[in-house]
Amino acid sequence: MSVEEELKGKRAELLGEVDELVLKIETIKKQVSAIDQVIAIYDPAHVRNPTSRMGHKQSRQAIPLPTELKHLNKTQAILEALREAGEPLSSAECTSRMPPSTGLRPMTRRLAVSSRMSRRA
Repeated sequence: MSVEEELKGKRAELLGEVDELVLKIETIKKQVSAIDQVIAIYDPAHVRNPTSRMGHKQSRQAIPLPTELKHLNKTQAILEALREAGEPLSSAECTSRMPPSTGLRPMTRRLAVSSRMSRRA
């Protein structure tokens, strides 16, 4: 085998390794993102590591949230409504069943869920 053929073979081998590693990195990034989402369920104060964002841009709020929503743990309120329902709910159903203990007016409840959902999109 000539030097040229060996170099071409080695190059092809290295490119194959690169493809495998790129696939592995993308798989790991997806796993990290999924783990971040689960952590956020248990610990809403959890802040993702900037390196785990993988190019995701934070959504901008078009309408400023009412002050009542700034103090509300939206994730906890939504999960509580879902647990009490015992079945899957749409966003609208979730807001109508949001516990009265949150002290939110019906319109503010809708904003709570929609702001939470828009951050995931």
